Amino acid sequence: MAEGCDYSFARPGGAVLHNAGKLFAGRYLWYNTASKGINQSEWNDLVGNGVAVFLIYEEDGRELLGGYAAGVACAQKAETYRKNNGLPAQPIYFCVDFDANDSQQAAINDALRGANSVLGGRAGVYGGYWVVKKALDAGVTKWGFQTYAWSGGQVDPRAAVYQYSNGHNVNGMIDFCRNLQADFGGSTQLASGGSGSSAPAGATNITSRATIDVQRALVARGYDTGGVDGVYGPKTTAAVKAFQQSVGITADGIYGPVTDSHLFGVGLVVDGILGRATISAEQRALGVPADGIEGPVTIAAEQRKTGAGVDGKRGPDTNRHLQQYLANRGFNPGGIDGVRGPNTIRALQNALNAGKF
Repeated sequence: MAEGCDYSFARPGGAVLHNAGKLFAGRYLWYNTASKGINQSEWNDLVGNGVAVFLIYEEDGRELLGGYAAGVACAQKAETYRKNNGLPAQPIYFCVDFDANDSQQAAINDALRGANSVLGGRAGVYGGYWVVKKALDAGVTKWGFQTYAWSGGQVDPRAAVYQYSNGHNVNGMIDFCRNLQADFGGSTQLASGGSGSSAPAGATNITSRATIDVQRALVARGYDTGGVDGVYGPKTTAAVKAFQQSVGITADGIYGPVTDSHLFGVGLVVDGILGRATISAEQRALGVPADGIEGPVTIAAEQRKTGAGVDGKRGPDTNRHLQQYLANRGFNPGGIDGVRGPNTIRALQNALNAGKF
C-alpha cells in the first residue's frame, strides 16, 4: 500500500509530491488543461518523478444520474480529452460526488454500463462506501475509488483507491489517498497490503494514524503485535482482528476509521449537551467530514450505522434506533422513546469516549 493523492486545480509538481511521499496522483481529464485538466507535460513530469497517475472525470458530480446515455456521453468526452493530450488508455474513474441514496443507484449503475460500452471495461466509479460497494456488487465496474465521506466509517476492501483525508496544502491543495490494490488503474502498479511488508493481502492501515501508534495502543491493551516497529505485518493484523472482535465490530484485520474510533478514545465531557465537540466526535466515528455541524450527511451515516431508515433527517425513528444501538452496547440512553434528550446524549458521549460507538 502506497501513499498518494488527487487534486484538481493545484499543480504541486512531480518532484514535490515524490519528496512528500506521494507515489501516485489522481488527475482529471478535462477540455481545459489550464484549469483542472491534465496535459502531456504534467503527465511526463509526474511519471518522470516516480509518481504514477490515475485518471478521473467529473462535470458537476451528479452526471451519472442521467443513466446509460449519460455514461456514454461522459465516456466519449473523457476519451476525447485523453487522446487529445496523448495519454495512454487506462481506467477512468467517473464521479458520484454526493451522498447518493438507494433509489439513485440503478441510474448510476446504468451510467457505468454506458461508459463501459465506450471504454471496453475501463470505467470506474468514485463515491462513498455504498455507491462503490453496490457498483462492484452489480458487476458494472471492477474499479472503485472510495472516499471516506458518505461512508459511515466503512471501507470496501475491493476498492482500488481510498481517499482518506481532504484539503492538505502540498504546494497547492490536494487530497490524501492510499491504494488498496496493487493494480489501482494507474500508469504503474504499486505495492498493496502494507507498504511492501509481509502483511497478508487485505491487511492494511487505511487511516492517517501511524502504524507504530496503533501498535503501541494495542500493546497497552494486552495484544501481541509482534513488536512496535511500524510494520503492519501478520501479528499486527492478528492483534487488530482480536481487538475488533472484542469490541463487536467487523474482525477483518483492516485498520480503518471505525477501528480507530474504538481504539483511541475522544475525551468528551459527559454533560448531556449536544455541542460541536460531541458532534465532531460522532462524525469522526462515522467517517464523515468532522465540521461539528449535524447535517443530512451525518444523520444518514448514523442511520446506516444504527439500522434506521436512511433519509438524512432527524426524527423519532432515527432517535429510537440510536437509543437501541447505544443500549445494546451497554450505554443507558434513559429509555427507547425516540427523544434525543440529555440521557441519550450522555450515553452517546460515554460510547464515544469508550471507543464503542
